[in-house]
Amino acid sequence: MRRLIFLFSISLTLIFSAGLGCKGSKVKADDPMAKTKATLQKAEAAGLAFSSLSLSGKAQMNVPQMGLENVSVNYRVQIEEGKQIMIRITKLIEVARILLRPDSIFVMDRINRDLYACDYTMAASYLGDQASYTLIEDMLVGNFHPLTNDVRPESMVDENRAFTENKGGTALRYLINPDSYKLEEVQINNSEEAVEAKMGYSEFGTYNGKLFAERCKIQVLSPQDLAVDFQHRRIQIDEGSLTISFNVPGSYGRKACPAEK
Repeated sequence: MRRLIFLFSISLTLIFSAGLGCKGSKVKADDPMAKTKATLQKAEAAGLAFSSLSLSGKAQMNVPQMGLENVSVNYRVQIEEGKQIMIRITKLIEVARILLRPDSIFVMDRINRDLYACDYTMAASYLGDQASYTLIEDMLVGNFHPLTNDVRPESMVDENRAFTENKGGTALRYLINPDSYKLEEVQINNSEEAVEAKMGYSEFGTYNGKLFAERCKIQVLSPQDLAVDFQHRRIQIDEGSLTISFNVPGSYGRKACPAEK
């Protein structure tokens, strides 16, 4: 059980750390890629801006190698933009609490009464060296920020515009809605690191004048087969200051994250 809860807690957090990052450059009138850059800039502009964000709902989880199929859990995500993210996971009782800050990740295993202290290097076994607090925050809200200034267009895919880029051996493919300019899917592949994953965003509603995905589906095919389908039931944006509590009982064991998952 301990291994199960730990794997779920870490996976739930780190699978979001797929490559979204630095801002692209401004469009120049004589740039042959001007049309592509204009589209990408509109996609970035379509992102949700906020100071505080609270998400809660249900998630369906599948981890075949752990014998988990269609396991339903409740979650609550609280984000102070640029500062911290807390994720609470419950199934009848609270089973895990995760705190992310720009320099660290803490996982509180409520079942086995352990606290794991981690850093972002642990995400390398999932997605190479691209993980950071900013990237995870962007992915949680479905905001589009490419990793490089060399994003290239591809053919249309299911009525979405497709773009690709490559950084550090990790290939990323973005599917962007040509009307709303919202990111609808990110595909990640790194054959050298045996990484293959994709994130999909759907069921958009309007919040603070911007479209926001009420459903996020994440599938990791390698290094471990894992799928999580998030359905946000409640979305609160900039509704006052958040109360983020991560008080660790003194009786909890203090442990470093293992080198291997």
